[in-house]
Order: sequence, then C-alpha cells, then structure tokens
Amino acid sequence: MKNFVVLKSCYVFLMLILVVIPVSNATLIGWPTILTGATSGFETNATKLLGIPNATDAASFSHTLSASYKGFNDAVNFYDTTKLALCLGISTYTLSTVDFMIFDDNGGNNIGFEGTLFRFEDGIHSLDFIHEFGAPAQGPVIKDGYTVDKTNFTNAFGWIPSSNCNAFLLFDLNPYNINTSSPNFKVTITGRNYDNGTPDIIMLGVVNIPEPSTFLLFIYIASFLALIRYGYQKKSEKV
Repeated sequence: MKNFVVLKSCYVFLMLILVVIPVSNATLIGWPTILTGATSGFETNATKLLGIPNATDAASFSHTLSASYKGFNDAVNFYDTTKLALCLGISTYTLSTVDFMIFDDNGGNNIGFEGTLFRFEDGIHSLDFIHEFGAPAQGPVIKDGYTVDKTNFTNAFGWIPSSNCNAFLLFDLNPYNINTSSPNFKVTITGRNYDNGTPDIIMLGVVNIPEPSTFLLFIYIASFLALIRYGYQKKSEKV
C-alpha cells in the first residue's frame, strides 16, 4: 500500500511537470528512409537524400531524372519551432500549416526553386503539381523561398549549409486530402527538361506540429492506466 501511495504521488508530480513543460515549441520533421524507385543510373545519387540530413551533398535532378521517396515516419527529429520559422521567414502559425518542405541548393542568391514536377500520394489520394522556375507560390505551395540565411539555417537544423543560396518550397497538402502522416505517403520528384529545371535537392521532409493537448492527454491516460494496473496487482497479491 505504501508503494502504491508513493507511485500515486510520483504520478501527480509528473502531471504537474508535463503541464509546465512547453511542448508546443517543438516541430517534428520526418525524413525519407526508403527509395522506392528512380531513373536507371540515378539510384546512387538519389539515395543521398535518405535519412536525417546533416550534410550538403545534393541529389541533382537533371532533365527529367526522377526518384520516389517514402518511409518518412521512420527517421524523425524535433526542431525548435521559433528557430525553424525564423529560418524559413514565416510565422509560427504559418509553420503549423506546412505539411512538406524541400530545399534546392540552386547556387545563386535570389534565385527561386528550379522547375520540378511533384507527385504526392498517400495510398488513397494523389496530387500532381508542376512548379515552374520563377513562378510565384500557388496551388499547394504556400511559400517559394529564394534565400536562407546561413546562420539561421544552422540554428534551425543543426548543420552548416554550403552557402546562403538555398531555395525552398513549403507545401500545405491538407486541402488536397493528402495525408502526409500515412505510412503510405510517397513523393516523386522529377526534373524539368530545360536549363532551370535541374534542382539540386539537399533535403526533403514531412512537417508535423505536435498538438500539446493531444500529447498530454495520451500521457495522462497511459499513466493513469498504469497506476490502476499496479494497484490492482497489489490488491491481488494480498488476496
């Protein structure tokens, strides 16, 4: 009985700690772990984008080269929401609407993301989107970023890019019924058949803002059930 009282006290203390901890300031990003297909001869280059990024080795999608990625739930990392939003030049609220991000080491300041054909699939729905070089943000793209400050990038992602010349696209796929949290989520990237249609991709990931209320509720329920089970076991031992 004494152990049960101690455990109950620990449970109450843990709940108080969880209420105080600001879990809302963390952004979870999932990175691809599976290459499901690629243009013949491009497989080795395409695999550079697998796993949590920590280098500047790009995969160059030159003139219709293509590769498909999935397994974004198998390599995840938490990133500071405030630092990430600053890096991307958006508000934390706008960041909460982002489902997918991709970076292009385009090699020139104030040059946008190069022409790319995207196909998003979740096993039920699919979306084909063509991003043309120089086009403004439209359709599922909520921002076409031209330049990323090197220091802000390092603070957000934890590794140093080769330059400030990284363009990026931020997608909101929810209005198109694409479930990026699905284990079946897959994205196919294809270069365009013109000079500025050869993106040098350095990373791509699924962005998901954890909901603090849902997270805490899960912890509460799991802890409470464990507490009940422990008490029941102790009662059974006495009998």
